[in-house]
Amino acid sequence: MRFFVRVIKFILFPLIQNKQFFSKKTPDERAVILVDMQKDFVVDLFEDVRASIVDAQVRVIRACAKENIPLFVLEFRGEGRTIVELECEINRVPRVKFITKKRDNGFIRTSLGKDIKRLGVTAVSIMGMNAHACVLDTAKTALATGLHVSVPENLIADACNTGIRTGARQWYLDNGCFKKDVFA
Repeated sequence: MRFFVRVIKFILFPLIQNKQFFSKKTPDERAVILVDMQKDFVVDLFEDVRASIVDAQVRVIRACAKENIPLFVLEFRGEGRTIVELECEINRVPRVKFITKKRDNGFIRTSLGKDIKRLGVTAVSIMGMNAHACVLDTAKTALATGLHVSVPENLIADACNTGIRTGARQWYLDNGCFKKDVFA
């Protein structure tokens, strides 16, 4: 009996989730990527910064649920699950896929690139931690693969609490990725 429970839990359930995930196209081929919003990455943020970014991300996640927009949740291996405040909202999104990564770049050695291509996505909005590393590397690869990339400043943070580091900020500005709106 335990064997069958494991088969259902670890093999069949993920297959069913993937089938549901890929079953519908979004009207305009957009997707959202949430990067590393895990406890160890957000713990050092000032409380007002954390509250602001989480509140803004919750609004985006709710829009994904309402508009059937695919949501990719990237989690750095060994750092635990996405924070509870977001996970509760993520569970309401019909087309969500959790991806565990071992590198800063969400495209390296993960299914993210293939999943995005399979869905026909042409525009991604990226939000999460850390703006100078994981978000930046993921945005660079997304842009290099021909995707339209938006990184709204109110949806990303660096744990340094001094704002987004200068080099990263400049890259986002130079490449037209900083946007006021998620899909601007």
